[in-house]
Amino acid sequence: MTDEDNIRTIRTACSQHCGIDACGILVHMKGDRVVKLEPADFPNKIDNRICLRGLSMLDVTYHPDRLKYPMKRVGERGEGKFERISWDEALDTIAEKLKDIAAQHGWKSIGWVLGGPGAGTTKFGAYLRLASLTQSTRVSAWGYGDAGIPCGSRVIFGSNFLTCIYSENFGKGNFRNCS
Repeated sequence: MTDEDNIRTIRTACSQHCGIDACGILVHMKGDRVVKLEPADFPNKIDNRICLRGLSMLDVTYHPDRLKYPMKRVGERGEGKFERISWDEALDTIAEKLKDIAAQHGWKSIGWVLGGPGAGTTKFGAYLRLASLTQSTRVSAWGYGDAGIPCGSRVIFGSNFLTCIYSENFGKGNFRNCS
């Protein structure tokens, strides 16, 4: 029996779900470990795709530094000293901190930003509901790549600073000030 005999292939969807409603992927498993990811076949060949973000999930999933449970800082900030805590303690701590901020500054001072891995349409409803229930601020930094630049630029800089640099100067080595 060869190693290939022990590998099973499962068709699923990319966990990144970056707004394209999840690319179809083939996951190759050996035992309970994923050993390879590749695009799944679709009737229209143009849909046979997976981006580097999706392909990198194999490395992210099995990276030795990946957090797998909640951690609480026990040392001074920057010391890197943490201890493992329960999920209940982590959620209670977060809830208390949010309540304290809201009591001191109002719920609108808390901004919810949706983005990053798994930020596609499946989680968008929960994000909207959370902001609505708490009457807090929604920041929609939708998109990756080109779409993320204008949104992220507004959130970080309060302007279209990076959009201007990107659209007018990309690849030209010219980073002049934009009005």
